[in-house]
Amino acid sequence: MESNIIENKAIFYMVKEAVDKLLIVDKFLLEKSGLERSIAFRLGLYLNSILRRKKNVSLVSEVFLEDKIKLDVDLEYSKNGESTKEVYLHCHNYRYCGNCCYICTQDSKVKATINNRNEYFDNLRSYIDKIDRKNMIPDILVHKRGENNHNLIAIEVKCNDNEKLREADFGKLTYLTCTKDDCEYKYKIGIFIEFSKEGAKYCIFEKGRIVWNEFNTKPY
Repeated sequence: MESNIIENKAIFYMVKEAVDKLLIVDKFLLEKSGLERSIAFRLGLYLNSILRRKKNVSLVSEVFLEDKIKLDVDLEYSKNGESTKEVYLHCHNYRYCGNCCYICTQDSKVKATINNRNEYFDNLRSYIDKIDRKNMIPDILVHKRGENNHNLIAIEVKCNDNEKLREADFGKLTYLTCTKDDCEYKYKIGIFIEFSKEGAKYCIFEKGRIVWNEFNTKPY
């Protein structure tokens, strides 16, 4: 992996270390079907242990330019403060994204009008209105509960080669890492992990964009 294109590569390598351990220790889970939640739990368990190491605590503090930050590792955490997490909520308010945003270029009707600003936004609004943006439940979050100032890692886990489900997660991670003013989450890095008996494949998101992609889906 050419990690020089990943800004938060040290954070990614912590996740990869947890994945590598899971691939060795939990082969039984990977050989069975329908155990995605169990795999996400084990991954979160290993990641939590890795994050607690002294050097990694210091690394996380450096990312947020603060001292002694203790983050939480949560599975299926759906809260945004006291509200529910939602995705795509502000997409139609953004300035023209053009080809840079995964969300804004997935619908063929939207993509076809990318050079016509007004028509593009009309089609984008229509597309977003069709998407179920309620009750988003990320598989794993590394964050500080109750606020959005220390959102570090968002992870989505899949255990089958399903392009439709994969692309839905790509949209979530695009939004969770988006750094535009209206977007409330701004996770430093989003990581999609697809497990199989052969190993794991990754798609990595930073600042609302795909920066590393091991799948056929075109990056923006």
